[in-house]
Amino acid sequence: MCAEAISEPQFLLTELRYTLGQLNVQLGDLTTRQEQEGGALHPSVREILDTMTRAERKYQEQYSRLTGVGLPEKVPVQDEGSPAAGFEQLRIGTIALLEQAQPEWTPELIEAVRQQVADDRQRTTLIAEERKRIFESDQRPDLDEPLTAQ
Repeated sequence: MCAEAISEPQFLLTELRYTLGQLNVQLGDLTTRQEQEGGALHPSVREILDTMTRAERKYQEQYSRLTGVGLPEKVPVQDEGSPAAGFEQLRIGTIALLEQAQPEWTPELIEAVRQQVADDRQRTTLIAEERKRIFESDQRPDLDEPLTAQ
């Protein structure tokens, strides 16, 4: 087991990557209809992803300004038409931008990335809660009956 500590920038980059994996798991089996369902009391998964995408663009601009590294070019991803794929494309660019700024991150950059990680945690929790709500309410009662009863 490696007991070597990692730097805070390395940890924060790992957290940004973790969000991508978490979204892949949470969104992998949702239909387009399920992604778009929402309600007066809760945003839809699509709305949360749209919020994450807008925030990602703002963070990229902020990081570019703080580091002097140019904004990333568009990275091709599979299924570019989906909101998740669009977010993934932006996040890959954000990570690349931040990796170019290593090893020395300013305190301002560290604080900005900390805030992004906190925002990610909040929004992915909202997606997890919405996913739970979808699957709790989207179950057909007849699926609980044995096949012989039909």
